[in-house]
Amino acid sequence: MTLWLVLAQFLARLATGMVAALWLISARQVASEFFQRKAWILLGLSTVLALTLIGQRAAMVERGVPAAAVWGLPIAAAVFSYAASVGWLYGSQRVGKAFLVAVGVATGSLAILLGHAGVPDWWAPAEAITSGLLIGGTLTTMLLGHWYLNAPGMEIDAIWRMVHWLAWTVAVRAIVAGIGDVALGGASGVPLPFVLLRWSAGLGLPAVLCFLVRGTLKVPNTQSATGILYAMLVLVVIGELVAQLSGLTLAGLA
Repeated sequence: MTLWLVLAQFLARLATGMVAALWLISARQVASEFFQRKAWILLGLSTVLALTLIGQRAAMVERGVPAAAVWGLPIAAAVFSYAASVGWLYGSQRVGKAFLVAVGVATGSLAILLGHAGVPDWWAPAEAITSGLLIGGTLTTMLLGHWYLNAPGMEIDAIWRMVHWLAWTVAVRAIVAGIGDVALGGASGVPLPFVLLRWSAGLGLPAVLCFLVRGTLKVPNTQSATGILYAMLVLVVIGELVAQLSGLTLAGLA
């Protein structure tokens, strides 16, 4: 049960964070094709999420998740993702971003419903959303850096702003994780190597890499910055997966 639950939580959080990051990127500075392709990624994530949850619907209902939400939310997210891609295809920023909001509401709700394992009910939203913002924000910023290879004349301000937002996201995520580990006792009962890996790879090193990316963009060298963002994405994914496994261990689901 652990593996599919980790996968479902991770995909829901990733999609939610991607939506938030895409909303912060100015459509005046970045071509519509960029947003269209990211909507396709959201479509793929939502489809895999739907297949995963529908296949485990009995176990989900046992955990208290409404049966309608198990299949309804991920399918709705997939439909909205496709609608968003169509909106961006025809150059309609309003339609594209409106459907992105719908995707974020669906995946964010699902991330919260799936995130109750290992944390108090009132803490689940903060845990799920900040995790998603970090994972999805890092992936989207890295993809934005890669987009500069297709459009080298694009304004540097777009990725510059996203890197600063990422730094704040790492800080907020560290605060939420710290409160969870200390005030709520989230680190008790978790093997020390897991705690160290979560804080070093998942939060400490990404914070350092944010400053390295910022310095690289001052040159400016978007290609090198994108390479650093690749490394940051790997570290963030490791850190958040360890955090999810730690939560499931505390909940007795691992």
